[in-house]
Amino acid sequence: PPGSYTFRVRARSAYGVWSDDATLVTIVLPPPWWASWWFRLVLVALVLAASGSVFRWRTTEARARERQLRVDVAARTRDLAREQARTARQAEALEVANQQQRRLFANLSHETRTPLTLILSPVEDMLARDDLTDGLRALLERIRQNGRRLLHLIDQILDLSRMEAGHTQVRLQRVNLGEFVATLAAAFEGHATRRGLAFSWATPDERVVGDFDVALLEHILFNLTANAIKYTPEGGKVRISLTVEDDGQTAALRVRDTGIGIPPDQIERIWERYALVDEGQESSTGIGLALVKEAVDLIGGTVGVESRLSFGTTFTVRLPVRDSRETVPHAGDGYVPHADLAAAVPALPAPTVDRITVTTAGDRTTVLVVEDAAEVRAYVASLLRADYLVVEAADGIAGLAKARERTPDLVVSDVAMPGMDGLALTAALRDDPALGFVPVVLLTARAEVEDRVAGLESGADAYLAKPFDPRELRATVANLLASRRAWREQHAATSLPIVDAFPDAVSADDELRQRIESIIHERFADAEFSASDLADAVGLSGSQLRRRTQELLEATPTEAIRAYRLAQGALLLRKQTGTVAEVAYAVGFNSVSYFTRSFGEAYGATPTAYGAKSAAGS
Repeated sequence: PPGSYTFRVRARSAYGVWSDDATLVTIVLPPPWWASWWFRLVLVALVLAASGSVFRWRTTEARARERQLRVDVAARTRDLAREQARTARQAEALEVANQQQRRLFANLSHETRTPLTLILSPVEDMLARDDLTDGLRALLERIRQNGRRLLHLIDQILDLSRMEAGHTQVRLQRVNLGEFVATLAAAFEGHATRRGLAFSWATPDERVVGDFDVALLEHILFNLTANAIKYTPEGGKVRISLTVEDDGQTAALRVRDTGIGIPPDQIERIWERYALVDEGQESSTGIGLALVKEAVDLIGGTVGVESRLSFGTTFTVRLPVRDSRETVPHAGDGYVPHADLAAAVPALPAPTVDRITVTTAGDRTTVLVVEDAAEVRAYVASLLRADYLVVEAADGIAGLAKARERTPDLVVSDVAMPGMDGLALTAALRDDPALGFVPVVLLTARAEVEDRVAGLESGADAYLAKPFDPRELRATVANLLASRRAWREQHAATSLPIVDAFPDAVSADDELRQRIESIIHERFADAEFSASDLADAVGLSGSQLRRRTQELLEATPTEAIRAYRLAQGALLLRKQTGTVAEVAYAVGFNSVSYFTRSFGEAYGATPTAYGAKSAAGS
């Protein structure tokens, strides 16, 4: 390695003798250039210069990035400011639109109250009279009930608009909450019982006294109870309970029912204004629960819901029990509900049975009315009952079952119904070979072109929008029934051979018997042809004809005509000429169901089975 080295040197002769004296020799080895001090100095200087350059570069880059960041932040800040301004303008415009909408609803509601008053007041005066017929009194009662319901809806819209606008003042009063709940629940008890519901309520033994707004409390409990009764089917249960929580600081009010329930994905929507959980429920407005939510918020409470489809729903309202010295004392005892129960809860469902007597049933054209709103169903039935045998069903599923049981000549159905709506019912009728011929008239509040097209595409023959003109409904039903009977015109009596409908009858007057049978043969396809027409054609009085047909045919004139029609029907069925409905109309029956029943009594088999057996035998 580099350094200074000193050597002691002695000489040796050629003869191998070493000298006694030693000489010192110094040798200096210099370091390599890269290990020299000056190189190290230069290297340090270069490193320092490079470090300085890198530092200056990074500093410059950082400053450049900082400048760019400032520019970006400034630009983003400007964008955010513009976005904020735009959002503020949109929010302001939305608030203005909401205020205008609320004012519009409020103004419309106020304006509607005047004509409603002019409707309800004369109706009340007329109902006070003693000379009204039962039919007119029932019609006026229906007008009054629906007028009150509309008035109740208007009041709810006004209340909701005031709450959302912040114009509702909370007026606290000292309230015995248990007494309040028991009184309002008792007001609902009779109505729930008439609807076939088990209705009950429970309150604590001790007095629950606090400061509440009575009007808001009524809104809450009234709407929750009315909804529970409304959506709980017959045989279900509705229970109201009041409990105290948090050592008396909170009152928990629960309304539990065993009704239809709410779909899980729809629970959050029930508090929205005008939101309909089930689109099939036309009778719902989507206001009641929104009003409940607003009222609970104003009081400072909370409201929650638990629900399972087909098992029921429980609404729980928790209210703070306050004690303020500024309240009006003792306003809870002796409370009387101000709300109109009849206006909030739909009318009792009318029995879905045939409202006819046995003597008038006979060979009458049968019309099936399918409508979930009991009042509308009863009204439609009343419009048609004078001319037809009316059968009623409360929903699409029951309507389809009733159609298969009775084989109606025409169906009048609502569109929006729970379970199976009118469109699905129409499609099911069209897919059923035994019912595919039945004309269908759809009634609905959905009057848009798309709705009409959907109804007609489902197979409906007519689509009437609510409110409909009774004359239009009657004319539509009559025209559809007439068109369905056009097949009868194509099979006149002359195209069918004379059949012997009374092979066992022994007659002493073959000429009169042949004359009677000939007249029946000529006119049996006429649905209006009756025993009196036969008597006129034969030239005998009604009593004389009855006596002679008993002697000649062992049957009354009416039985003779019916037997002949059935015999011709059997002939058509054996020939596989048409459907059961077409055969029934062709041989002079007004009602397919009556033809089916009469044929079964005469031939021991339904027309369908009889035709199938004949086809198999051939």
